Amino acid sequence: MKYLYAQSITLLLVVCVGLISATSNCTDDDLYVIRSTPSIGLVVDGTDHKKISVQAYTGFSTQLWKFRTGDRPGLYYIINSHSGLALDYIDSKEPAIVLTEQRDTLDQQWMVNTNGHIVNAGKMWNMDIHKARYVAGNALIVWENNGCECQKFTLQKKV
Repeated sequence: MKYLYAQSITLLLVVCVGLISATSNCTDDDLYVIRSTPSIGLVVDGTDHKKISVQAYTGFSTQLWKFRTGDRPGLYYIINSHSGLALDYIDSKEPAIVLTEQRDTLDQQWMVNTNGHIVNAGKMWNMDIHKARYVAGNALIVWENNGCECQKFTLQKKV
């Protein structure tokens, strides 16, 4: 039952973000919490703009995100509510996810899939909890799709 519930929430919120725009009633000002797989209970946090990490949920604005329409259908800029900066990635040995000023680049645009993956449009790799270490403070990176639960997220609309 828990799995079915999480799957329903993921689909409902993906519809709200706009992947199925015909039924969307969201605005660019809607705020979302990006949660890791529900059984893990960590959320994406933008407190340190040089290293986006997962943290326990506090409700602080550093853990709230806006989804702004990207350059192509199905792409979104993911904007941190506190800083106004966009999720981006730095291509390195282990490509880190960071926050930077929004600019027109695919590296800052993301696809939100119904399977729980948040995919970087520039690299075409998934948002990933580094080395599948489910501890507060662990970094987010982009990594090839590997089927790991560490690459699955749900969006929870802040009401």
